[in-house]
Amino acid sequence: MKLKLITLAMLGVLSQSANADNNEFTGLTVGANITSVNTTVKETDTFNGDIYKHGENSILGSVQAGYTFGIGENSTLGIGVSYVIGDLKSGADPVGSDEYKGKGHYSIFIEPGYAVGDSTLLYGKLGYAAMDGFDIDSGSLDEKVKARGVIVGFGMRKVINSKFYFQFEVSQSSFGSKTETTDPTDDPLKFKVNQASLGLGYRF
Repeated sequence: MKLKLITLAMLGVLSQSANADNNEFTGLTVGANITSVNTTVKETDTFNGDIYKHGENSILGSVQAGYTFGIGENSTLGIGVSYVIGDLKSGADPVGSDEYKGKGHYSIFIEPGYAVGDSTLLYGKLGYAAMDGFDIDSGSLDEKVKARGVIVGFGMRKVINSKFYFQFEVSQSSFGSKTETTDPTDDPLKFKVNQASLGLGYRF
């Protein structure tokens, strides 16, 4: 349902932007980032209701692509996708052998923005996020869940020249509590991913 709503919003942007003003930040873009990722997981014991929280930091790469429309003299609205490369480590059970991680984190989003001068764009982010979450016990897969949720964030782009720009962004992906569908007795896992990224983008 969340993905459908975001898709409808994107279609609305496409239908209303034909006559909108353009500026230095519009058009098709791609980017690559170095991303500091903090991933946490809450595990709820199905037998006694106890909640255990684990977390870990990782330095990973991420890539993105999008298209930004001008919707006024200083305003923009972008649509895009992003993908985090590598495992999002989520810590380990200090009294057991379980380790947790996420993998395949991607998002589909909209980005309302506001240009400050000719070289700086401030923007917000709202979208759909997804990844697979894993509980690894003694090196073997104990549980796998399909985490689905919402990403929110904000950032800044600084133009270098007509083609390249720097970008800084922070975001949070919040996922609902999930239990592996093949074994409903497994403990529900609830992941959260915080990202801070610095990267370089290219505008076509």
